Amino acid sequence: MKSRLFLALLLIAPSLFGSLNDKETTILQMKEILAAFNKAREWDAINTPKDLSMALAIEASELMEVFLRMTDLESRDAMFIKEAKIKEEAADVLIYLLCFCNAVGLDISAAVEEKIAINAKKYPAAKCKGKRLKYTEL
Repeated sequence: MKSRLFLALLLIAPSLFGSLNDKETTILQMKEILAAFNKAREWDAINTPKDLSMALAIEASELMEVFLRMTDLESRDAMFIKEAKIKEEAADVLIYLLCFCNAVGLDISAAVEEKIAINAKKYPAAKCKGKRLKYTEL
């Protein structure tokens, strides 16, 4: 676990530590960075689970808006055309999700593991491979 000093320095001068990336940055590290960021701004009191869940939905809809009126094929190529906007909105979605998890004390990794187990039962590979059906229609 990173020290408070490391987190403070990362927030002040991130270039000193390199950049965050999926290979080396854990979910816990991102949650800690966001917690320190919010604490430095005294946002903990105003970032309630209700408001964070609403902000998450709003940011998700802003990500969806990027793909509005695109065909499926066009949406696959969207990163080449709208990369900056997609990165910004996807980051906002993750930031609000992790802040929500911090606010309610949710271990999102454990929740994902549980949900994958549930979905594996609902959607057995042999029955759903290549199909766009809800589990009740398989």
